[in-house]
Parts: sequence; structure tokens; C-alpha cells
Amino acid sequence: MKQNGRALAYVSEDLCNDREVVLAAVVQNRYALQWASDHIRRDTKIVSAACGANGQALQWADKELQDDESVVLIAVKGEGTALQFASDRLRDDPDVCLAAVAANGPAFQFASPRLKADRAFVLAGLELCSDVLGWAAPGLRSDPTMAVAATQQRGLERQDAAAGQTGDRAEVLAAVRANGLALLHAAPCHRADREVVLAAVRENGRTLAYASEALCGDKEVVLAAAASSRFALQWASKGLKADKETVLAAVAHFGEALEFASAELKADGEVALAAVNRSGFGVLAHAAPALREEGALQAFALRQGFEAGCHRSSHGLRVVVGGSLAADLRGEDKASRRSRWRDMDGYGGSGGCADNPCRAGMGPDSEYRDDACGGCAPF
Repeated sequence: MKQNGRALAYVSEDLCNDREVVLAAVVQNRYALQWASDHIRRDTKIVSAACGANGQALQWADKELQDDESVVLIAVKGEGTALQFASDRLRDDPDVCLAAVAANGPAFQFASPRLKADRAFVLAGLELCSDVLGWAAPGLRSDPTMAVAATQQRGLERQDAAAGQTGDRAEVLAAVRANGLALLHAAPCHRADREVVLAAVRENGRTLAYASEALCGDKEVVLAAAASSRFALQWASKGLKADKETVLAAVAHFGEALEFASAELKADGEVALAAVNRSGFGVLAHAAPALREEGALQAFALRQGFEAGCHRSSHGLRVVVGGSLAADLRGEDKASRRSRWRDMDGYGGSGGCADNPCRAGMGPDSEYRDDACGGCAPF
């Protein structure tokens, strides 16, 4: 769990209800809470730890904790857009919503309709981010007072980034390290400065959109951006979108980055597996049609495993093969699974795995997976 919190998806029900195991998982991976038991998802300490590590974990918390102000504040202060997972009551709470907007301006869109139509609340939001006016109630968007407030806030935001226009290089670096979006207001010479852009994309990967064309083709810069934003790959050069190593690294951070890969790599089974391993089967919406066909990716995973003599892959083979979805797609009953297990003797000795002697003799109904030796996944 300390190495990969997603492993919680494959352990027994008892371990999914073990506070120590789940705590280690949720701290390591923002998705892990979804696999915890219902009891654990009602545990304030565990959920608070998960939300502290990544606010998006709030979506898997029990409804009661989504209505707990202290838990929700932990989540939205770390990731403002986690506000969307809070209860209706808290999305109508001005203090909670402003805390979310302070962390991330676009969180304003998840405030209640009542607050979006409240002049005082919208003005308070405008003091934090000029963009919130776009999500205010229609009547307020056309209010001259609001327009002036938004314009004033934009002026302040530009002053924060003014070093990019008028300051020296040291000031520019300080500005983008504090807020990567300061690159938006930087002079062309600074947008073409590799060190400045690297600092900006490490703080906010989306700022790759403002880098020079040459730096959008710089592999190190793009990899740094892709590590902090699921959208970064879209601004990479055409060559890097078709570079398998770059795309594999991007989808390892955010599976959704598959959307911006080249057509060739969207049809690459290994890349698709890596994306699924990171973000789940939903990302196959961005894969080539052939890989979206029922069972296609599972077949690829199995084929890769057989060729290696063991069901392993550095890009998530065990997730795809071992996951319940794979079995569901095959539509196999237990008898068929036993038959196929016997047919695998040529690959795995006594029904086990050629590279994993400690699994020898374990049958298709086993609920265990011997991850300590990196062996094959149960079917």
C-alpha cells in the first residue's frame, strides 16, 4: 500500500476494513478510498487523511462526512474543485465555498445557485479570482459593479505577474515559482527561457500553453508539465505526442492524457494499459476504436502475459487481467475458469506461474495474489 495505494482494490474484504492498511493506501493514492469498506469510509480520521492527501478523495467519503464541515474544509483547501462532492448544505455555505475558491478559482462553479446569485458572495469571490464572474447568476454577470470589480481583480492579478513584463529574470522566476500562471503575462523572451518555463510547468502543468514553440517540443519540459496536469500533453509538439516514452510517462500520472496522444499511440495496447492502470477503464473513451471493443484490451493483456510466460506488466497488466471487469467481459463461469487454468499448465507449471514457484499448486479459485514476488494475478 505504501508503494501503490491502488493495491487496495485487490485485497480481501477484511483488509479493506483494516484502518492501518487503508490509511497507508489513501495517503499514497487519491483513488484508494473508493475500495475501502463502508465502515472505513465513515471513519473521520481516515477520510480526513485521504482528503488531506488529495481533496478529490471526498467523492468516496460517506454521505455523512460529505456533510461534515471540518472534513470538507480539509478537502477544498487542498483542492478547491472538491467542493462538487460536498453536500448541498455545505455548497450553500459561504465560508466553505470561499475557502474552495481561494484554493482554486473555478471551484466557484460548484457553489449553490443561491450563492451564485448573492451580490455580496460574488463580490467576495471576485476578490479572490476575477474568473468567478463567468459562473455567477446571469443577472450579476451583466451588473456594471461586478464588471468593475472583475476588472480591478484582473489588474491585481497582472500586477502579481508584472515581473514577467518589466522585471529582471530573477523576479520572473520568483513569480512563476509562486504561481505558474504568471507565465501568461511574461515577455516572449521569458516564455522561451527554459529554466523559467520549467519552474512554471512544475508549479502548474497547464502553463505549457504559454511556453514558446521550441520548449513545447522539449521532452524534459513536457514531462515536467505532464506530471502536474492531465491537460499538459495537448500543448506538446506533434513529435512528442507521438513519442511513446513521453506518452507513457504522461498517462502514468494522468490516464486521461491519452486523449492528447497521437492516433498511433491511442491504438497502442501498452499505452492504453498504462492509462487504464492509472485512471480506470473510463479512459478507453480516448483510445482507438479497436481497443474500445468489448474484451479487446483484456485480450491484449492476456497475450502479453502469455508471451512473457507470466502475467506481469510494468504498465498495469495485473490490473486489467486480475480485475473483476476482465472476468465479467469474458463472461466465464467458475468451471470455465478452472478449465482455462488447467490449459495454462504449459505456462505456469502446476497451475501456477513459471516465474513464480511460490504460486505453484494454487488454483483458479484462489483469493490470494502473491505480490511479494511479483507473480501472476488470479483470474
